[in-house]
Amino acid sequence: MFKFSWIKIGIFVLILTSVLFAGRTAWNHYQFLLDENKTLSVNTQLLEDAVKIQQDTIDKMAADIQLGDEARAQFQQERTAAQARTRILEEKLSEHNLGFLAAERPGLVTTIINNATRDNGRCFEILSGSPLTITEINATLPSQVNSICPELANPNRRDN
Repeated sequence: MFKFSWIKIGIFVLILTSVLFAGRTAWNHYQFLLDENKTLSVNTQLLEDAVKIQQDTIDKMAADIQLGDEARAQFQQERTAAQARTRILEEKLSEHNLGFLAAERPGLVTTIINNATRDNGRCFEILSGSPLTITEINATLPSQVNSICPELANPNRRDN
């Protein structure tokens, strides 16, 4: 009988040791999962922040592309208008023999060329962002307007 009770005690100790070992292993695994959960939460937040930054960058790039497209379209319109004005000027110049006029009336031709050069330079200034002057804004008569780019330099002009 004494032998039988030592076997029971041995089995009990073995079961108790197994339960304690399993409990400690479960507790360690639980602590590992908690630490892993914290790490994954931090990583998730970092990734969400990175995605937000990337989305903001994509949105900014899309807006910049839109602005570029608008600027390109405006430039194309202004270029087309400038080409039309160039064709008109070429037609006007082809109607006159400038060499003959310059020989006969050099002062007149010099004045016309100087005024046209001045007006052309002012057109480039306006296209580059220079604001219109009060004189340009108030110009209404053909003798007051810029002869090179009247629709750009003189918004209040009257066509006769």
